[in-house]
Amino acid sequence: MSGDKRNSHSTDVLISEGILALSPKCEHGPTLLFEKYSRDGPVQSFFACSAYRDRKHCKFYQPFPPDGRNISQRSRNYKFRKLKRPATPNARLLKARSLRAKQRLFCHSCNALTFNDQVHIHQGHVITEGISDWLLDHPSQLLHARDGNKSQAQYLFSEGTTKFLVKTIASLGFDRVLCVGVPRLHEALRRDKSTLRIGSLLLDIDERFAQFLPPSEYCRYNMLNHHFLDGSEDTLRSFVGGGIGDHRMVLVMDPPFGGLVEALVYGISRITQSYQQGSSRDTELPVMWIFPYFLEKRITAVLPGFKMLDYKVCYDNHISFRNGSRSKKSSPVRIFTNIDPASVVLPSAEGYRLCRKCQRYSAAENRHCPRCDQCPSKDGSTYLHCDLCDRCVKPSYTHCQSCRKKCELPSHDCRRVLVGCHLCGDQNHKRKDCPQQQPLHERIRIAETRLRSRLQTEASARAGGMSDSEKNSKSSSPDHPLQTLSNWRERTNGDHSSSKPNDSQTNLGPKMRQTRQTRRHRRTNLSAKCPADYITNYVTRRRLRGLISTFQF
Repeated sequence: MSGDKRNSHSTDVLISEGILALSPKCEHGPTLLFEKYSRDGPVQSFFACSAYRDRKHCKFYQPFPPDGRNISQRSRNYKFRKLKRPATPNARLLKARSLRAKQRLFCHSCNALTFNDQVHIHQGHVITEGISDWLLDHPSQLLHARDGNKSQAQYLFSEGTTKFLVKTIASLGFDRVLCVGVPRLHEALRRDKSTLRIGSLLLDIDERFAQFLPPSEYCRYNMLNHHFLDGSEDTLRSFVGGGIGDHRMVLVMDPPFGGLVEALVYGISRITQSYQQGSSRDTELPVMWIFPYFLEKRITAVLPGFKMLDYKVCYDNHISFRNGSRSKKSSPVRIFTNIDPASVVLPSAEGYRLCRKCQRYSAAENRHCPRCDQCPSKDGSTYLHCDLCDRCVKPSYTHCQSCRKKCELPSHDCRRVLVGCHLCGDQNHKRKDCPQQQPLHERIRIAETRLRSRLQTEASARAGGMSDSEKNSKSSSPDHPLQTLSNWRERTNGDHSSSKPNDSQTNLGPKMRQTRQTRRHRRTNLSAKCPADYITNYVTRRRLRGLISTFQF
C-alpha cells in the first residue's frame, strides 16, 4: 500500500464518566464519542456503538452536533432489549443436573440448553446431544465460538496458556480473580476451587454463559464502556470490595484486539476505583492485560507503569495463534502487567529463561544485547544491533542510507510519501505530537460541556411546548433531559398502560372505537381459542427470529 493511502485518517475516542452519562444509548449501553481526523476534510465527531465496529451488527450512528435530530430523542427511539437478571440460579440448569447426560441437549441454533422431551421444537436445528456434567461446568468447550472479527470474535485460551495463568495467579498469592473476557480461566479456577481456594467472577458480553453460571459468578459486561447489560453492578461491587480480611485480587482481561486502548483503560480505572473504595486501600489493582505486542506503545503511553512479558499467549481456535501452528512466526499476543516482571516465572519447559541482567524472564530467542542493555525482541525473533541506528532491529531490516537514514525492510520504497500530521501537514511528526493538538483531557472537558449544553437546549425546547401541568411533572425528575428508553421502563416498573390514553380520552368515532374493542377482545381470548400446535409453532418462530428468549434465564 502506498504511503498516500496508508493512514489517510485516524480516529480518537473521547471517554469519561461525564460523557458516558450524557451520551445516547444503544442496545450495548452508552455509545462512545469518536473524533475522526482526515487529511482532506474537517474533524468529524459522532456517537457510535462501543461493542461493534460494523454497522451491520449495530446500526446506531449519531453525528455530533446532530444533523437536525435531538440526541436524547435519537436514544429513546432506538429499539433495544434490556435483559433481566435472574434473582435465583438458573432453573433449567438445576433441572439439567438432575437428569442423565443422554437426556440433555443444547441447540446451537437457538443457543439454548434443552432436554430430550423438547426436541420436537428444535427440528432441523444444530443440536449437541449427551451433555455431560463436565460440559455443564465447561460451557466454553460446548458453545460454538463467535468468529466475527468486527463484532464479538471469541478466541479461547489453549490448555497450556490456561495452566500457566492459573499457576502464576496461585504463586503470586492472589485469592480473587476478576476474569474479563476469559471464560477458560474462570472455568479452570472453578474446577480447582477446593484446592486453590481462589474465587473468580466472569465478566463477558456473551449472554450464553448465563445458562451455565449462577448470577454470583457471571455478569454480562461490555468492557469498552464499562456497562453491565443485565444490571449486575452490585455483583461486581460485592466481589471486589466484599468479604473480611486481606484479600488480594487480580484483574485478567482479554479484550478484542480491535478495541480502542483509551476505552479499555477507562474500564480498568473504574474497576480500580471500586476496588480501592471497597477495600479501603490506595494500592493499585494488579492487572494482566492480554494484547498484541505491536500495541505496546499505545498501552504504555496511557499506562506507563505497565510492562510487557515475553510469554506467548496461545489460543485453541485461532489458526495462527495456537501451539503447533504452521505459521512461520509465533503468536504475537503477550501479557501487559503492572506486576513486577521478576516475580512472574515463565515455564522453562517452553524455553523461557531468567535474564539476570534484566532481572526478568525472557524467551529463548530474546538474547540480551550489551549495547542496548536489555532483551529487545518483541515479535519472537532474535534482534540484531545496528551500529548506525544505535539500536536493535528485526533481522529482516537493513539500514538505508538514502531513506531517513534508518533501518527499513529491503522492499521499502524510498520515494513514498509520508502522511505526517493530519492537522498541520508536517511530515516530521504525527498528529498526537502536533503543537496545534489540544491535550486529550481538555478535549474531553470541552466535549462534555458541549454535550451537556446541547441536552439542556433540547430539554428547554421540549418544555416550551408543554402545558403547565406537564412542565411540573417533567421538572420533578431531574434527569429528564437524559432520559432513555431503559430508564423510562425502570421508572414505570414495566407498566406502560398508564401512559396510554383509553378510547374515551381520544377523539375516536364510534366505528373506530368498535373496531378497537373487537381487536382487543380477540387478543384477550387468543390463548383459549388457539390449538396447542399453533402455540408451539409460534414460540418456535419467535426463537428463530431472536426477538425474545422464551427460556427462563
